[in-house]
Amino acid sequence: MEKGNYPTGPGSEFSKLKEYGDHYNEQIAEAVEMKTVFLLEHTHEDGDEDIETRDTKTLGIYSTKVNAKTAIEFYKKLPGFKDYPDDCFTVDEYELDIKGWTKGFNVFEDYLKG
Repeated sequence: MEKGNYPTGPGSEFSKLKEYGDHYNEQIAEAVEMKTVFLLEHTHEDGDEDIETRDTKTLGIYSTKVNAKTAIEFYKKLPGFKDYPDDCFTVDEYELDIKGWTKGFNVFEDYLKG
């Protein structure tokens, strides 16, 4: 086949490749425009009156809040997760490339604040 003489009709290999390329380029454009992500976590507290423990699991980082909420539905069916109320799941939005804890921290003061 000569250079530049490719079958381009519907269903041709070239049109399939172009369609895939267009989809891939759209995904790249979305990623470049992404300014925030959504962190999905599950936190529950166990223990008695004297000793209480908090267990937090990071379950995923998602490009949209909808994707994070969809993931919650998946996790709610799994052993362990299904034994706790829905409000144990949290979705928090984070801006990309923003520094956190810019003033440092003091372990003792943070402990006293509870």
